[in-house]
Amino acid sequence: MVPGAESHMRSKALSLFGDPRTEIQRYQRRYQHAHRHSWAALAELLSLPSTMDTAKVDAATEQDIRRQMIEDGEDSDEPVDESRWYPGVDGLRRHLGFSQEEFVQAIRVPLATVQDWEAHRVELDPAAKSLL
Repeated sequence: MVPGAESHMRSKALSLFGDPRTEIQRYQRRYQHAHRHSWAALAELLSLPSTMDTAKVDAATEQDIRRQMIEDGEDSDEPVDESRWYPGVDGLRRHLGFSQEEFVQAIRVPLATVQDWEAHRVELDPAAKSLL
């Protein structure tokens, strides 16, 4: 390598892309702010009074649930069609109006993971699916 070429390449990269340490610090500050904001929002939601009548839910029998399903036009013996209640990661993201970048920031997973989920290269595990 030509003497001084390495330092020239480094200064050129810094001028094009910025100092990676600064970028990392900027990302960490943004992440910490978002993290504090999301915990505050969650705490606010949890402080709201519940409108669900838990006694009524606990008292519901399998027969009650079956009758309500029939009243709603559903066949209680039919296998559950998962696509009716889970639109997939891409459908959920679009429903929320998020770009992929906004979505990965909101759920704090790598972009490549979301892209794999949306392309069906990787199956979402049941716990992650229920959280989404």
